[in-house]
Amino acid sequence: MQPSNMAYDRAITVFSPDGRLFQVEYAREAVKRGTTTVGVKFRDGAILIVDKRITSRLIEP
Repeated sequence: MQPSNMAYDRAITVFSPDGRLFQVEYAREAVKRGTTTVGVKFRDGAILIVDKRITSRLIEP
């Protein structure tokens, strides 16, 4: 990546020279990789429950 192109992924309102919004693309990729998460807050603490996806065929559930 050229140093002049590095600033285009820093602000959501700035378009790159080819018309892309990198922050929007990063957000879409994060949603694709995300999992279901539930959080419950108590007076004395909190519990987080996460559905972990198995991404490798080499790992058994």
